[in-house]
Amino acid sequence: IFLILVEEKINKKYTYRSYFPLMGNKKEIILILKNKKAGKISKLFKNFSFDSFLKIYKIIKLSNLKKNMKKFIGIITEGIGPPVIWSFLEFFSKINMRTQIRFIFGNTFQENFPFLKELKNFELNFPNIKIFYRLENYFAPFDFEDKIINQQQIQKFIGEPDIGKTILVNGPLKMNLKVFKILHLLGFSK
Repeated sequence: IFLILVEEKINKKYTYRSYFPLMGNKKEIILILKNKKAGKISKLFKNFSFDSFLKIYKIIKLSNLKKNMKKFIGIITEGIGPPVIWSFLEFFSKINMRTQIRFIFGNTFQENFPFLKELKNFELNFPNIKIFYRLENYFAPFDFEDKIINQQQIQKFIGEPDIGKTILVNGPLKMNLKVFKILHLLGFSK
């Protein structure tokens, strides 16, 4: 499992964005990208096709998550996380982990959760996996919370620091920095 970091110079400033690939190897990766009007990096993807090339600034290999190595893995993601994390969930299910896994998905609207039904079914079939959805604007008759990711929700869903916990964060830089600050306030270290 790895994370890629994309770097682009926009308006004379370097901008970075991290992505979890759906799949990949040393020669190619497959990403799901969403073109957002306000997104600096996503504007570059407007004319991308399935076989387009992307300059990757850095590949970050996540710690080798071996079977039952950690008691608890928390994943906090914002944006188009669900289809990417779907592959992540499938990975965990195949190795029959006893590890408790908690996901917090933050987004703006319900339609930005493209695999909501599949994720809910997956959660029902694997009792060690719990998914918590956070919407900035609440217009749906589902069990979403009605505010963006915040300290109280991270503390409630992720809990206190523990040597057996690993926390992974993926999203726009602004969101990542906010979550890192919250985790630090809660006592988590890098």
